[in-house]
Amino acid sequence: MGKKKTNDGSQPRTESEHCTSTVFVSNLPYSFTNSQLEETFSEVGPIRRCFMVTKKGSTEHRGFGFVQFAVTKDADRSVELKNGLSIGGRKIAVKHAMHRAPLEQRRSKKSQGSELDETMKSKNGKDGDNFKEEKGASNLENRGIKLDETMKSKNDKDGGNFKREKDASNLEEREKTLKARKASAPCNDLVAKVGGSQKQRVARTVVFGGLLNAGMAEDVHRQAREVGDVCSITYPFPKEELQQHGLVQDGCKMDASAVVYNSVKSAHASVAMLHQKEIKGGILWARQLGGEGSKTRKWKLIVRNLPFKAKVGDIKDMFSSAGFVWDVFIPHNSDTGLSKGFAFVKFTRRQDAENAIKQFNGQKLLKRPIAVDWAVPKKIYGSVTVTPFSSSMLWVLLP
Repeated sequence: MGKKKTNDGSQPRTESEHCTSTVFVSNLPYSFTNSQLEETFSEVGPIRRCFMVTKKGSTEHRGFGFVQFAVTKDADRSVELKNGLSIGGRKIAVKHAMHRAPLEQRRSKKSQGSELDETMKSKNGKDGDNFKEEKGASNLENRGIKLDETMKSKNDKDGGNFKREKDASNLEEREKTLKARKASAPCNDLVAKVGGSQKQRVARTVVFGGLLNAGMAEDVHRQAREVGDVCSITYPFPKEELQQHGLVQDGCKMDASAVVYNSVKSAHASVAMLHQKEIKGGILWARQLGGEGSKTRKWKLIVRNLPFKAKVGDIKDMFSSAGFVWDVFIPHNSDTGLSKGFAFVKFTRRQDAENAIKQFNGQKLLKRPIAVDWAVPKKIYGSVTVTPFSSSMLWVLLP
């Protein structure tokens, strides 16, 4: 969206050329934020960059901004879908942004204007009179052109009626298109109302991974909307973002998408309903991007003295009464393939993990008593000496 270099020797762009992948958005509410602008347009397609233009020397924006899409077709669709949309009681205007002329060209244009002003000031009274006469003649000519156009418009009344009918038809088609997309497009008035900090926003965001194709993604997004009000959907979700938030390390695979809900409660319910669910031949991965629901490594328990015949389903069925179980992992011996006698259980809430320790520590699983406690990282476990008679841990004697 900035100045383009012309190292290939081509002519520099002028201000009349369009930025094919960037749109200019005006008449935005003055309470609007950059994140809300992104949420409003991200449902159209992946966004490379967007920002609100602020006043010089201030953080207060001027009511307009720019949105750059990763795909040119998405920019075209955003003009079609968003232009005239009501946000916060105001109808926004969306059109393709214009390339800004190079700095040298703008300086040259300004210099030419200054020279012209000086020339006009230096002319004598006679030249000034000639200039006024020329200007008057020019105005008279313009008035004549306008008069001709008015007469032509009156004589071509039927043509004007046809144009109005055509405009009305186009408007009707556009309304039909918007209604058809209403089921897949979130309410933008809702986006305008839902603010909050960046911390709150990531807590309301659920990332879905393992999307095999667009058909699976569409079905996942449909089921996600059934859980609660959705503000925006970003698909595909950038791979860089997955790595930045540690989602890949937690098992998230490409392709992925990000769904922003109206509330953290809806985001948590969505994960509980859709995580590890089979959809369109694939196993869905789901986790909140931020907040308590993203700390699955922190709300992790270790289950010792596990029966060797115990399966993941057995543990999940038992611990689900304490709260939503996000993941169960049973380490196996690489040589024998047998269980090592312990497992790890992850939750999305601290309270659920605490409930599991209280309910199941010392209880029997498949007729064998198990010990349940917080899982301690290896680097901490190796540096701490635990006494067998510690009051903070229940030790179960092996039979």
